[in-house]
Amino acid sequence: MNGGCKNPLYKEQMARTELGGDQVIDGSIKAIDIDLVDLVSSLSPNKVVSTTSSTYNVLSDDVIIMLDASSNNITVNMPLAADITGRTISLMRVDDDSLTTNTITIQAAGSDTIIGETSKTIAYQNTLIVLIAGQGNRWI
Repeated sequence: MNGGCKNPLYKEQMARTELGGDQVIDGSIKAIDIDLVDLVSSLSPNKVVSTTSSTYNVLSDDVIIMLDASSNNITVNMPLAADITGRTISLMRVDDDSLTTNTITIQAAGSDTIIGETSKTIAYQNTLIVLIAGQGNRWI
């Protein structure tokens, strides 16, 4: 890259450059075209529930869970936070249909709370929620 170049034609060219689907503007990547499911699967192939469309009980080794509520509502039952303190679990709604009225409910176990409540709802397509098992009986 010629960052010190004063040539306006060079800058115009850099502002229009595309690199493998990524937008490069002024020599910096501004937007990246990523297939999230492929990316997540490549990072953690044994830890991903690629798609679940029914009630799901989170397993002790789950890291990322992809949820598809295009056909029906889904309840995700979390484990006790105290049993896995410090663990992170990511939940991603991956419906293809952005007009679905179905919801995904994340349900805390026992007397646990999820950010102060006994449950949380994922109502919208492409919503990502990352939860960390805190000390005691809470997910933060």
